[in-house]
Amino acid sequence: MLEGMSEPLILGIESTCDETGVAFVRGGKLLADVTASSMDQHARYGGIIPEIASRAHLESFLPTLEQAASQAGVKLADVDAIACAAGPGLVGSLTVGISAAKAISQVLGKPLYGLNHVIGHLAVARLVHGELTTPFIGLIVSGGHSNLLLVRDLAGDIVELGGTLDDAAGEAFDKVGRLLNTPYPGGPHVDRLAREGDRNAIRFPRGLAAGKDKERHRYDFSFSGLKTAVARYIEGLEQRGEEVRREDICAGFSEAVNDSLTSKAVRAALDHGCKTIVVGGGFSANSRLRELLQERAEKAGVEVIIPPIRFCTDNGAQIAALGECLYRAGLPASPIDFGPDSSMSLEEVYMAPSGEVTDGSSAVENEGKEGKARLNDLYESAYKGYEKVKPAIEQAAEQIKTYAGQAAEAAGPYIEQAAKAATPYIEQAAKVAGSYIEMGAEQIKTLSAKTGEKLSNLVAKNTDEESAAASADKAAPENPEEPGEPEVITLPPSDLPPLK
Repeated sequence: MLEGMSEPLILGIESTCDETGVAFVRGGKLLADVTASSMDQHARYGGIIPEIASRAHLESFLPTLEQAASQAGVKLADVDAIACAAGPGLVGSLTVGISAAKAISQVLGKPLYGLNHVIGHLAVARLVHGELTTPFIGLIVSGGHSNLLLVRDLAGDIVELGGTLDDAAGEAFDKVGRLLNTPYPGGPHVDRLAREGDRNAIRFPRGLAAGKDKERHRYDFSFSGLKTAVARYIEGLEQRGEEVRREDICAGFSEAVNDSLTSKAVRAALDHGCKTIVVGGGFSANSRLRELLQERAEKAGVEVIIPPIRFCTDNGAQIAALGECLYRAGLPASPIDFGPDSSMSLEEVYMAPSGEVTDGSSAVENEGKEGKARLNDLYESAYKGYEKVKPAIEQAAEQIKTYAGQAAEAAGPYIEQAAKAATPYIEQAAKVAGSYIEMGAEQIKTLSAKTGEKLSNLVAKNTDEESAAASADKAAPENPEEPGEPEVITLPPSDLPPLK
């Protein structure tokens, strides 16, 4: 038997975004890794178009699979397990890869693992550096993620320590690239310009690095404010008619991003007693990140593992590498009805069957008496904690009650003084208002009398005219003339005041 042939052969399928990746791994060695990218189709739009990406996966999958199998010198029938990306990512793109993986799994009758694509970025380091010593800190940096993970076991014990509160590092680089009119994607161009500039010429702010935020968000990142600061700086230069030194702007911006990433990664390693930091994701190709992290980690006595550039972007190798970890660990395959999860938790390593625990944060929920006992301990501890603080809470309530009474008592004289000072003004206003009311009443009485008199005279006049008209009717001939124009009645002028 050929060396290594006894090891399981794992097929890995990647389709989270715009790259279709297929790889074969056996015994921790990469046999083939083929990637087809649709990046050129998205460049004209300045961003990824999900529909275009999905169609590109459909067109690229079979040719990519055939080429990878040919390079590896294997047949699909030789495969022992299939692994595919189940999330996070674009739903349409994920669906194509998952559907293809399910079809292969059903035809071959082999187990299928729906994996967390992001964790694969860390697992791919196994193919270059061998098995990773745990625990280690995982620094995930890409266009969609900037996270720090505590990895105790790649197959199922991972805790998310922190992440970006807004933009990811790669996303921020692309946005600054657009501000400076670089081609898409802007990240690599900003990195290139930064290497040509003076990183000390402009100091841009570091997010969550001062005051209460520094400790409250010990392992979190924020790059949205930094991006805005760069935009305002460029606007100021343009308004003043000054030269926009793209190289210095990029250098200062890059230094701010990588300062945050590297300082918090090293801090996390020291806090958790980890001797290694493993970096993964597309942004791990950034030259300043690699340089600065290596420099700071070395001073802290921490090893840094960053995969070669070819493994920084999405690829099938990362999925096959993580799939091999799960298969070797004897974990059950994913259920056949699993679907894509665009926001898959970074603590969920794969789509496990119902009831399986695959993340370190769920350790308290383990099956059996031990898990229940730990839950009871937590409840009891919480109750005891409440009992301890209960006297302090009651004391605080009494103090608040006392302070409220004292405040009301102190405010009493001021309220009485204000009321006493307002009384003369209220009485004066009432007196003035009374005189206006009396005057108005007299005027209304006078106008009413005049109006009544005029109405009486008008009624009397109309009565006399009606009597005269009746007498005339009796003397009129039997054949009267046709009626003429209607009579217009003109009322006598009134001396009532006009309405306002």
